[in-house]
Amino acid sequence: MRDINQFSGDNLGGNIRFEFAEINDIDSIAESIDGNITEKVILKDGKQWYCGYATQQSIGYTETTEDSAAGILYKRSLVAFCPKDNSDNKDLFYEMRNKKFIVKCTNSNGIKLLIGSIQEPLKFSAALASKTQIAELAGYSITFYGDGTLPAMVYDI
Repeated sequence: MRDINQFSGDNLGGNIRFEFAEINDIDSIAESIDGNITEKVILKDGKQWYCGYATQQSIGYTETTEDSAAGILYKRSLVAFCPKDNSDNKDLFYEMRNKKFIVKCTNSNGIKLLIGSIQEPLKFSAALASKTQIAELAGYSITFYGDGTLPAMVYDI
């Protein structure tokens, strides 16, 4: 046990970017050391991280805990707003609905998190809302979500 660290400098909210990879495209993830992963995630040949696009200041990440019969579960959820309804996004989101993912998220303080694991990947959902007022933004609320036995790891690469 130890004291909770005090911080210095800025403590900005929000997230500035995220990338995702399909779980079947990942070859290996190094073991974490004290909650940090210090080696790159190895993707299978020809595979890549995909860039997530979202409206500025709409990317949020929450990680809550819940007691279960198996112990503490971390309930992870990355949400973002993807503007406009178009056929490209509709097709992509339909394709993603039954797949599982790992997500890299960079917050406004420059900290990168690796969310999910090979054993406990994230699921994906998208919900279209056209809204009722012209001034409101139409588009998709997208979510990468899932439960895990460990919190997201700091991706210190």
